Amino acid sequence: MATLELLNKVAEGSAAEAFLARTETDTVLVELSRPGLSEDMELYGRFLDEARERQKLQHPHLVQLKEAGCRQDGRLFAVSESLSGVHLGSLGVLQPEQAIEFLIPLCEALSYLHGRGVMHGHLKPSHVFLSGPIESPVPKLLDMGLLLFRSTKSVKTSSKLVLVPPEYLSPERICGQRVSPRSDVYGLGVLAFEMLTGRPPFKGADAEETRRLHMTAKVPQLPETAL
Repeated sequence: MATLELLNKVAEGSAAEAFLARTETDTVLVELSRPGLSEDMELYGRFLDEARERQKLQHPHLVQLKEAGCRQDGRLFAVSESLSGVHLGSLGVLQPEQAIEFLIPLCEALSYLHGRGVMHGHLKPSHVFLSGPIESPVPKLLDMGLLLFRSTKSVKTSSKLVLVPPEYLSPERICGQRVSPRSDVYGLGVLAFEMLTGRPPFKGADAEETRRLHMTAKVPQLPETAL
């Protein structure tokens, strides 16, 4: 961790925050546990165990964790494989053929997670990183397992923290149900719509209206250019 230069924050959850960071040779993703987590030794130990388990998840379209440990200030960290630092949301509107090239690998990554009883629960363009040459980038999904760490104890967070923006919530989650495979399937549909149009399918004047649209509105039609 001493050789890493933290750049910009790319995601945050109830238990951790994720930052792009620069090493001497590469760009990587660094997940840092929230400071208060280390105050509870039982929670702290479970989080570290979870980080080690996440290192065992290996799929060509998942961001691979390479190292996990503890900093001198007590915050746990996990460092990923080398990434380009570019995410799907930075590409703008995609042609249908290119969207399919991204969606199929993401389906495979989600199937891999679901087969191991792991749900994602937070699909959005900025959580899909692109690796390899810009001419043929490889999508890699950021697994939210550490960021949204769930244990028998809850992690204290600010009441103002929005873990999942309403634009990316599935109807069952809006109703207070736990994330499930169908939540991720719905999230993949939202992601596909945004790839093809540059915006999520439902976005109201505020969070409450956006949630209502997910529950009651018809899915807006795609433009002819996306068909």
